[in-house]
This record gives sequence, C-alpha cells and structure tokens, in this order.
Amino acid sequence: MNTAQPCTSTTKFECYLQQSPAALERFLRTVRVRGFEVEQMQLEPAGSHWQLSMAIRGSRCTLNLMAQLEKLVEVQQAILLPHAATGTSRKTA
Repeated sequence: MNTAQPCTSTTKFECYLQQSPAALERFLRTVRVRGFEVEQMQLEPAGSHWQLSMAIRGSRCTLNLMAQLEKLVEVQQAILLPHAATGTSRKTA
C-alpha cells in the first residue's frame, strides 16, 4: 500500500500571450487540465501582447506544463522565475 502523499509545490512564472480572450482561456485550461491550480495571477498589457504573471500549485512536473504551454500558438514566451526549483524554460517569437 502506497501511503506517500503527493508533493505539492508553488511555482511562479511569466508568459507573454497574444491579446485575445481565446488565448487566455486556452492558457488557463491547459494549466487546469495538466493538474495545477492557480494561486495568484496578474495580467497586464505589454504592447501588442499581455504579460501574465502567475503562481501555480500542483504535484506534477512543472517542466511538462511549461512544454505544453509553449506549444500554444498564442504563447510568445514562457519563463519560469529564478526562485523556481525546476529551472528556466523559454520560447521566443
């Protein structure tokens, strides 16, 4: 019998998205479907894009989530913040 509890940790990252409601909806759906919960989110305009700062919590691998987010057409750049234990991931336009 496995009695180990899942390890949940909080990860912070920033993303730059194309400005469209559908982009934000797809982004948040990907976070949810991949098993993460949003703890904090801030969305600000940054030129022709949105800058999204987010803190998420989950027991799954954050790098796998970042890889999925980077596959979204609307994601211009995704960056794990330095204090995150899993490293940095980037996608540039």
